[in-house]
Amino acid sequence: GLTLIQFMKEGYNNATFNITLSEGDTVALNAALAPLGINDMYFSGFESGEDQGSSNTLSGATAYAVTNTFVNAGGDTILPASGTAMLVFPDSGGYANNDYVWWTADSTFDIGGLMGGLYMDLDINIDTEADYDFFYFCLLLDNGTAWYDNENGFVSGSTDGWTQHKIDMSWVLDMGSESATPVIVFSADGSVAGHGGTFDNVSVSWNPFFLAPPGQLSAVNYGSSIPLSWQAPVGTGRASYNAGSIDLNASQPPQRPMVLDDNGIMVEQSKGPRDFPITTVYHDYSASSTRSLLGYNVYRAVWPFGDFQILAYETNTAHEDVSVSEGSYYSYAISAVYDEGETWGPGTVNARAGLPVVVTDNAYGGEDFEAGDFAWENWEAFYSSAAAVWAVGDSAAADSAFGLGGMPPPSHSSFAFITDGRGDGDDFVTFLLSPFFDFLDNFTAIVRLSGYAQVYGDFAYNNTAQLLVRSDMGPWEVVIDFGYDHLEGWGDYSATIGGIVSGMDKAQLALVYTHTGGLNSGNGNGVAFDDLIFETMPGPHSLSLIPTTTDITLNWSHPDSS
Repeated sequence: GLTLIQFMKEGYNNATFNITLSEGDTVALNAALAPLGINDMYFSGFESGEDQGSSNTLSGATAYAVTNTFVNAGGDTILPASGTAMLVFPDSGGYANNDYVWWTADSTFDIGGLMGGLYMDLDINIDTEADYDFFYFCLLLDNGTAWYDNENGFVSGSTDGWTQHKIDMSWVLDMGSESATPVIVFSADGSVAGHGGTFDNVSVSWNPFFLAPPGQLSAVNYGSSIPLSWQAPVGTGRASYNAGSIDLNASQPPQRPMVLDDNGIMVEQSKGPRDFPITTVYHDYSASSTRSLLGYNVYRAVWPFGDFQILAYETNTAHEDVSVSEGSYYSYAISAVYDEGETWGPGTVNARAGLPVVVTDNAYGGEDFEAGDFAWENWEAFYSSAAAVWAVGDSAAADSAFGLGGMPPPSHSSFAFITDGRGDGDDFVTFLLSPFFDFLDNFTAIVRLSGYAQVYGDFAYNNTAQLLVRSDMGPWEVVIDFGYDHLEGWGDYSATIGGIVSGMDKAQLALVYTHTGGLNSGNGNGVAFDDLIFETMPGPHSLSLIPTTTDITLNWSHPDSS
């Protein structure tokens, strides 16, 4: 019968064979095991005699430097992660607004014709303005463009000390370049500066066996626990990545997104990341490292503001999360753990513990906020801070909600609004979730609302004012975006949502509002909405097609048909 034979040695990739044997058969096998760390393509700990690279400044007066001690702008003394030297930015003090500086290694390594996995590792210790000032970890290719992974190839904020950062750069092997050079790019925005960053033990390694990601993760919702399951990595396939590109030959840094200011003039945003092009790239593999697969790490975050933390380690492809609270929302992610490292799965899944109250669309109908005792029954509100809350009232009640000198909502009877659209001067995010709705018996649906907003830059996402929809805990989709200055007063909006919620028994809406601290519009900052209405109507549904070599036949159901 079929017999599994496996060769294993500590420090080496395993080799596995399946052989069909009959009773009395003898077989001789010769196997070559590849060491796990056989191909170190690049390494620098910035010690004497090692690659120390060079610094290039396009905007600002700062630079990267190699040193044995760094005192940052806050007075903290930082020593190397190991050894006696490290790379630091800036070379003294702190960085300035709009700094755009990069470090380039002196050494280039060959990647032409390689297949498998390519991974960058480094120790980092950073302190920047979170979500606005960034370090990008790149590989410079033959065409003069530095490429980074748009999932975890950049960092912002504070690491609170040294931490190791690993990046899957395998897709670079499919970019047609013969060589690659490590690059670290720093880009600051035009407001608020931080201390900078220190780096040590930068390495790039090549493994002929690609660390394949796990397959799609799924969750079972609405119970007292949340069962999770996923697919094991496959030995041959295609992995997709989102990669950012930075042109180091450009004469000036790329712009940030353009926005319409209070005077109707298009201006560049002062805050946030620069507008680097993002491209979907693919990596084809046929020598997966499933032979060295150890298990899986399960990660969980409390939605919407929690950070991902490791929840469990599993050797099979399932986990039941029993440490949940009824009525709470969670996000989950999965990674495959190998001898050589960890590879994340595709995306995250959302889940809810506990069976929610579900109302039919006809029973709900809509909300006009006119009830004198309105109590947000079955609504749920989430806030990033205690700076503001959702409230119901008239124009007089909302008079100060948009800030000093702002334009509060004109008269619209009673409506919902956020009590401080400027979030007490800091970054602020809120999600207001509707009750769950039953759309099992409906195939078409329209949602309507009246909205009012004042923002810093129309549709610039410094202030976000959007209506989202999802079904059965799937991904949120934007259906109405009214994040612009409503200088003419309230606006009336509608969107068709049948394609998202039709035939589902747990659809949900959310009103999301965000504010970036310090970006105060002259017209005020804030959001209000009113008259949230569902409309369902008979319509064609269940569209299907039958293709042939000569034509395509379409079929659908009429509203009067069964």
